[in-house]
Amino acid sequence: MRPHEKMVTRHETALADWAEALAIVARHYGTTALQLRRDFSIRLLNTALGRREFSRLLLKGQVYDEPVLADCEYGHVLMPKHTGGTYFIQVRGELWDSGVDLVPTFIHELLHIINSKDSEDQVAKMEKQICDTEGIERDDLVGPIGGE
Repeated sequence: MRPHEKMVTRHETALADWAEALAIVARHYGTTALQLRRDFSIRLLNTALGRREFSRLLLKGQVYDEPVLADCEYGHVLMPKHTGGTYFIQVRGELWDSGVDLVPTFIHELLHIINSKDSEDQVAKMEKQICDTEGIERDDLVGPIGGE
């Protein structure tokens, strides 16, 4: 690599996948990624920034420290203790480290937040529908969607 060429890190790729997933889910709901981010404050626990924010809010007693909203094969979602608080998504380590299937994984976890009363099967079906519409395929690193 030449000195002036920038190496893209796994972290940067994951954040690009996060932005893509936000845009896809927003489009599905007829809104923008910006509006979705305004409606739902969401951080990724797989990043240093997300971990710092989680620690800060946990010390203030503003977030649960266990996955009370969703815990599935792709990761889990930690829920705020009050309306309008910050949600935290933790993608399973093997998925995050591999960089495989992060867009559908992020879509899945976002759906857990947006449709918090839906079952895992309902979220998996919605994820599959969105991914099919967008032409996204899951490599099934951790198993099929919704136990198919």
